[in-house]
Amino acid sequence: MSFPHLHFLIRNVYFVMLKDWNSYIVGCFIKRTLELSLQECKACKESRYSPLLHAHQSHGLLRKVSIFFDVVKTELHNNIKKVYLDYQKKFPTPDPGVDYISEGKIFLLNLTVFSVCYGGYITEENDNKIYGDVQIKSIGKKRKREVHKNSSRSRKRLQNGND
Repeated sequence: MSFPHLHFLIRNVYFVMLKDWNSYIVGCFIKRTLELSLQECKACKESRYSPLLHAHQSHGLLRKVSIFFDVVKTELHNNIKKVYLDYQKKFPTPDPGVDYISEGKIFLLNLTVFSVCYGGYITEENDNKIYGDVQIKSIGKKRKREVHKNSSRSRKRLQNGND
């Protein structure tokens, strides 16, 4: 007696077991993409003020992922053990029968720009676990404050003690 759908069923159960792990990898992917977007921003490097000149502010997430896709994918693939150790801290009950490192590498090899952004890996349920301690850096307020401190009106307020 043959069960042609058994392999499919087993693979689906296995995928469900890896759901958190795959979601965590995508979360790391997006976090690293945003970090690189800030680091590589020409306007940031040149201390430009207008948000229109800052690629990390004017480009959408899909475009940022497209730009840095190969770099981030390679970084995560090469550091998958480190990613897994961090994953264990946030998802402390991994299945001992699963080779998370190998599965993570396979997942990364099959990942596409669109699956990162539209694959449904990040949900309201796992968002806090994945991003709970992540702080996306924003330079907007700091730069705005610097601009005000350098303006003549702000200097007068500072001299009068009205900051």
